[in-house]
Amino acid sequence: MQTPELCGSNSCPVPGGFVYQQPAPEGNAFMLAAFATLVPVNLYHGIRHKTHLYVSLVIIGLLLEVLGHAGKILVYSNVTNATYYSIYMLGTLWGPTFLCSAISLVLPHIMVIYGRQFRLVSQPIYCSLFFAILDIFTLAFQGVGIGFAATSNTAAEV
Repeated sequence: MQTPELCGSNSCPVPGGFVYQQPAPEGNAFMLAAFATLVPVNLYHGIRHKTHLYVSLVIIGLLLEVLGHAGKILVYSNVTNATYYSIYMLGTLWGPTFLCSAISLVLPHIMVIYGRQFRLVSQPIYCSLFFAILDIFTLAFQGVGIGFAATSNTAAEV
């Protein structure tokens, strides 16, 4: 078996490369530009409204989305490169996780603003802790999956 880094178009885990369908470079370039445009906007509002943790998670998520779409463009240029495939997978899986982490930071504040009848737990901080633990588990689980997918030798493993 060849290593995925050195696979040819017919010897990769998926015939023709690491992906079944080629990603469209035009659409990914548009999405890359859209996510990159949102970074300074969120940075400005985060500094202005002093929401440092929230905006940090949003910006990390947006930058990972930019990385993921850049990886998709690179995969389009060379579908047999495991590094490009790993970049694509890392950005498109971890980016939304960080964005969801930022959103879950808002939930306890909403619970405090709208009152006790909307509380799921006795203290809103428990929601933040619960979601933070889930986010860490999700990132670790996805990281392992990305590693397996990028180093796999068969289509079933990918």
